[in-house]
Amino acid sequence: MSRRHSFGVCFEVLDNVYLLLSQAPNLHHIYPLNFLKDYQPLPNGSDANSLMNICFLRALTNIRVGDKNPLTYFEEFKKKPGFDRMLASHLIPREFIDREKFSPGDYTEFLEKRAELFALELKNFLPDVDVTITV
Repeated sequence: MSRRHSFGVCFEVLDNVYLLLSQAPNLHHIYPLNFLKDYQPLPNGSDANSLMNICFLRALTNIRVGDKNPLTYFEEFKKKPGFDRMLASHLIPREFIDREKFSPGDYTEFLEKRAELFALELKNFLPDVDVTITV
């Protein structure tokens, strides 16, 4: 096997790895960290790294979203088929992406509403377990 052929195989493998990684799910901050930095300190001690601010996205989508305001990047997603189903599957409250503008209090409300959706989902899957939200 020649060096050139070896490199071709190497590039093919690296390319395949890149494609796999670009399609792999990433942890995504729905309200990006850099976006929230402009609103520090967050109201009521809301944590930018709250689990309620995390969802899974493909790596390439996560990169495209970047640090954009969710009201901006969700506008692009609204045009895609199955958008409402995607929101529901991620337990993202629709009313927070349909707003005209963002205010810091929206973030705290978003975390609370999403936590309620998670609790309801858990209650549906675990009917014999008492699920409550404490702040």
